[in-house]
Amino acid sequence: MSFFLRSKRLVISKKSFIKYILIGFTGLALDLLTFIFMVRVLGLNELFANPISMTVGIVNNFFWNAFLNFKRTDNLFRRFLTFYSVGLFGIFFGNTFLWFFHTVIGDYVNGILLFASPLAAHYQLELIKATSIVIIAIMQYFLNKRFSFRP
Repeated sequence: MSFFLRSKRLVISKKSFIKYILIGFTGLALDLLTFIFMVRVLGLNELFANPISMTVGIVNNFFWNAFLNFKRTDNLFRRFLTFYSVGLFGIFFGNTFLWFFHTVIGDYVNGILLFASPLAAHYQLELIKATSIVIIAIMQYFLNKRFSFRP
């Protein structure tokens, strides 16, 4: 009996993770598009634009996960505060990641990208941002599952 129970939990957990990733792509798209708009069109500094764009993605992801994935809509405000607290960790990590790979060793990263492709080098900032989002999403899944959407 316990084997079947563990198997069922694993399948549910994998489905939840897959839904989380799919929902994450919508948040990633909103985050990245907002970021690109603010940096490339409005001319804002990337370290200022990043927390704003990430907040857009976080809010999007919270509602999709609350209603569609984890189906936990009780105590919605408390759950949102917990989810956003996890998001703040992601915002801090994202800004640190951008600062380090774009500002501190940006010339080195640009050289590598230029060697690979001039087009990639042109979009260095966007590639660094997208990479940080993927790393953050994986960390946040486990934190949000454990804290934001626990029963």
